[in-house]
Amino acid sequence: MDIGFNITMGCDKACHFCFLDLDGRNLDLETFVQALDSNTFNRVTLSGGEPFMREDIWAFLSETQKRGLGVNIITNGTFLNEETSNCLAEVDGLKLYVSYHRPNKTLRDKVQYAHEQGVSTHGHIALETPAYRKIEQIFDDLYFVDSVMVLYPTNTGGDSKIRMFKADEWQSMIQHVIGVARGYKFEVYYEPAFARRDMHGLEEVICPAGEDPFVHVDGKAYPCCLLVDTEHGRERTFDPIPFDYRKCPVLNVKQDVENEEYRRICPLVFTDAKIQKYVFPSRIEELKK
Repeated sequence: MDIGFNITMGCDKACHFCFLDLDGRNLDLETFVQALDSNTFNRVTLSGGEPFMREDIWAFLSETQKRGLGVNIITNGTFLNEETSNCLAEVDGLKLYVSYHRPNKTLRDKVQYAHEQGVSTHGHIALETPAYRKIEQIFDDLYFVDSVMVLYPTNTGGDSKIRMFKADEWQSMIQHVIGVARGYKFEVYYEPAFARRDMHGLEEVICPAGEDPFVHVDGKAYPCCLLVDTEHGRERTFDPIPFDYRKCPVLNVKQDVENEEYRRICPLVFTDAKIQKYVFPSRIEELKK
């Protein structure tokens, strides 16, 4: 069982595809510790906002180390520097996921330095059209990382200008990306976003709600996909909330599937490009075994 945290709703960027309300709120360390001790977890994810906006992020990491937990950090990389990277290299079981949606020499150099210091580095790519057109350059920049995760750009409503690709179009894009990736050593995971309606066993992986909790800055635990809607939480609990995938706003409201051959599937489901198996990010290590 894994647990994730939005430790801050502060961020130094305003990515147009971000679906969170970046109002600057923080998760307090006491709530974080209580959540860690509320159940048995194997791995912790620290996210935001931008987690390195928290100057006390090292206190959060210290608590994971005390409990022998692996830790993922999802960051835009702005705050990476020599001092930060050297400190991260001392954190056992750490994986650093860096959002890398455009070729960027400055950011590439920061990530590469962290990698050279022994940090397990990973690319996090939202595959909008500009990123798709420059995927070769992005992969060239990230040739040294351990893995890349390719994300489907989901429009969550409001003022979002994100275009959601149609099923056939996305399938074609992913096949191109996989083809390009064959020239690199890193592992590739991608959001399939859609699946054929008659695929055997699809229901078994359609929704991870109830598997791993994700604690928002308000101290309540949600399935990760419901962080856009904080009305579902229960007071004073760190267990994942009960959730029926048939009522999921992504699967049933944001379908945008005109092709009867496909259905939209949970954006938390990834596929391993090498063996073509569905996997939740928290289960990747289990899949390898």
